[in-house]
Amino acid sequence: YQGKPADLVILHNITPLKEMINKLRESEEKYRNFFRASKDCVFFTTPEGKWLDMSDSAPGFFGYDSKEELAAVPIPELYENPEERRKDLNKIEEEGFSRDVPINLRKKDGTVIHALVTSQAIRDEQGNVVAYQGIIRDITDQKKNEELLRKSKKHLEETLTARDKFFSIISHDLRTPFNAIIGLSDFLRKEAPKMPAEEIASIAEDLYRTGQETYELLTNLLDWSRTVTGKIPVTPETFAVVDLIEDIRNLYLLFF
Repeated sequence: YQGKPADLVILHNITPLKEMINKLRESEEKYRNFFRASKDCVFFTTPEGKWLDMSDSAPGFFGYDSKEELAAVPIPELYENPEERRKDLNKIEEEGFSRDVPINLRKKDGTVIHALVTSQAIRDEQGNVVAYQGIIRDITDQKKNEELLRKSKKHLEETLTARDKFFSIISHDLRTPFNAIIGLSDFLRKEAPKMPAEEIASIAEDLYRTGQETYELLTNLLDWSRTVTGKIPVTPETFAVVDLIEDIRNLYLLFF
C-alpha cells in the first residue's frame, strides 16, 4: 500500500435473495392465473361477510352477471342457512382452517346448489382474523348422481326381493301338483296288484290330467319370462273375463 489510502469494498452475495424474489414472483403469477382461471369460486372475504376479491368464475357460479353485482351481495345472504356459515367460521377460528365442509348455497334465481367449501383465516400480527380465503366447489351434479345411484340400488333390491318372493311362491305352487303325482304313483306302485282295473284307470287318468296341467303351467311360466325379458313380443288379445275366472277357479281346485 506504500502509505496510500485504500478503498474498502465489501461484497454481498445477493444471488439467493434474487432467486427467492423471482420464485415469489413466479408463485404469485401462478396463483393469479389460478385465481383467474379456476372454474370453482375462489374468494377473499371479511369476517363480516363482505367480498374483498373473487375469481372470474365467481359471478357465474352464483348466477350473477358481473363481479360488481355479486360484490354487492353480503356473503350470509348466499347461504340457504346462514347458521352454516357461522359454524364454519367457528371451526376456522379454532383450528385455522376447514376442509370440504358441505353447504347449501342460493344462486341469484333462488336455485339451491350443493357445494363443498375449503377455507382458512388470514390473521394480522396480533393474531386477529382480518379476512378469510378459500374455494367453493359445486357438487350439485355429483349429489344428483349419488341420489340416482341410491334410487337405482333401492329399485334393484326391491326387484330382487320381488323376484325371490315370486320364485318362492312358484316353488310352493309347483310342489303341490308334483306331490300329488308322486303320491298317486307311489300308491299305484304298492297297491295296483290288489286294485280293480277300473280304479287303476281312474287314478291313471288323474295322474295324466295333473301332469298335463302342470306342464301347461310350466310352459306359461316360460312364455311369461320370455315376455318380461323381451325375447318374445307381446300380442294383445281379447278374451272373456268369465273364462279367465273359471280357469283360475279350476287351477285352484286342482292344486288345493
